Amino acid sequence: EAGPGPSSAREELLGFVGHATKSSESSADVVADVEVPDDDNDDKFSWRQLWAFMGPGFLMSIAYVDPGNLESDLQAGAKYGNTLLWILLWATVCGLAIQMLTVRLALATGMHLSQLCRSEYPKRVRIPLWLVAEMTIVASDVPEVIGTAFALKLLFGIPTFYGVLITGLDTMLFLAVQAFGVRKLEALISALVGAMALCFLVEGVMAWDDPAGIAEGLLVPTVRDSGALFIAISLLGAIIMPHNLYLHSALVLTRAVRPGAPAARRALQYNAVESAIALAVTLFVNIAVVTIAAATIDDPSVSPELRKDLIDAPLQNASHLLRNVLGPSAAVLFGIALLASGQSSTMTGTYAGQFVMEGFLRMKLAPWLRSLITRSVAILPSLAVTWVMGDQGSEQLIVISSVVLAIQLPYGLIPLVKFVSAAGVMGPMALSSRERVGSWVLSAVIVGANMVLIVQTLFESGILAPTAAGVLLGILCAAATLAYLGTLFYLALRPVTTRLVEDAGTLPRDLMQHAAVLLKPSPTSSVEGDVPGEGKFSPVMEPEEPASAGQREQASLLPASRV
Repeated sequence: EAGPGPSSAREELLGFVGHATKSSESSADVVADVEVPDDDNDDKFSWRQLWAFMGPGFLMSIAYVDPGNLESDLQAGAKYGNTLLWILLWATVCGLAIQMLTVRLALATGMHLSQLCRSEYPKRVRIPLWLVAEMTIVASDVPEVIGTAFALKLLFGIPTFYGVLITGLDTMLFLAVQAFGVRKLEALISALVGAMALCFLVEGVMAWDDPAGIAEGLLVPTVRDSGALFIAISLLGAIIMPHNLYLHSALVLTRAVRPGAPAARRALQYNAVESAIALAVTLFVNIAVVTIAAATIDDPSVSPELRKDLIDAPLQNASHLLRNVLGPSAAVLFGIALLASGQSSTMTGTYAGQFVMEGFLRMKLAPWLRSLITRSVAILPSLAVTWVMGDQGSEQLIVISSVVLAIQLPYGLIPLVKFVSAAGVMGPMALSSRERVGSWVLSAVIVGANMVLIVQTLFESGILAPTAAGVLLGILCAAATLAYLGTLFYLALRPVTTRLVEDAGTLPRDLMQHAAVLLKPSPTSSVEGDVPGEGKFSPVMEPEEPASAGQREQASLLPASRV
């Protein structure tokens, strides 16, 4: 590729570190437009600083309570009561640990995960990774589309097919809110999560009648049979979503954190507190759904037919069964909660898609076009299945999308762990030896659990029958599995070649910020080779912000391809 000129060099650099200039053509340039207030005593906890960091964790947490999660929760409660609550607890704890790796990556490098993937991998690897990430966005959008359609049916009696069509309009809602800035979007998502939590709080207070059983389910690991194992793994797979890795690492960059490793470590602590609060809310919602379903199934007035309906099609029949416990308000409360879940998940999924495309490809699409493409690809299979197989088929599509997400998760998780373990990428914020071991063990458990889920799904689907067609499918599945594992081993064993810093004691984000200032536009000076119409550039800071020799030396350490 031809080397960039002065103007394109600045655009490439600033875009690479997530601080590209705002443009009407761009929808996901990560601009640090949320100021973090200074505190006289940075060693003490500050509520003012915590408030500045509130937001990204709540956007990330939506994936923990999307319609796919609600379906798994209802099935767990209906089949096994409160015995699988411990899975929800530990899956949420594991999810928090994974999300903190994405936060750490962003704070250390000033870049989000998709940008680092672009820097690290050659085109033959980068493009497939981008396609997998885009498939992740679409697969995560399918449950949101169907869940929103079911909510419209519960609240307004709209048939599911037309409800799926109506969900295309929420693209306009996302664009309208996004135009007001990231803080307004965070406020809306937080409000939707709050509405969902409030609905389940009301239902939970009315339905919970066995506190001891709930406590036992949370604290005592129990797996009754293979069916319970399958649902347990489904709960784990539904909790940790691949697109969250890209989303959270980008949202962290919207906070203007001061230079230096100490400031970055404090920001990591505040992000950990904020994310823990958000995930605690989602944990409560998931526990409430499981326990409400368990209480409903134990009700003597519930017929065997209704029990079967809840197990086979939980999202569609949950309100009817809950009415036995909660009365006529059940349909409205569950419908509002399901609508809030679907809408908030849709908006965060679209947001993640923007970061993925611009990070991997440096391609900028108009917001309405990006959102329209994502939603259209998700709506088409939902419409087709609803038209051919009805509501039952639509709910099965949610299960299929969960399996697809389980397959895709390692393609984001493995690069993440590799990056945060590399001193050349993270500088002083690289993981310690003990943290690296813990991260790899956690990743192996999550990937292994998802692999078991995939294998169980294949065997329980009946497609691997003892027939000629079944044997052929089995051979194809075995070949695909070997290819899949081969790509994962390649990602895991390939050494990280990206070096953002030569000195392990230097924070890469600081180098990027120094270089960004060194290349900032100057109205009074210019350099030879300016691009007409792009404005003049000065390779030095403006007089009121003189650059020190140390800053210039640090800036010179940036990879040559980026400056």
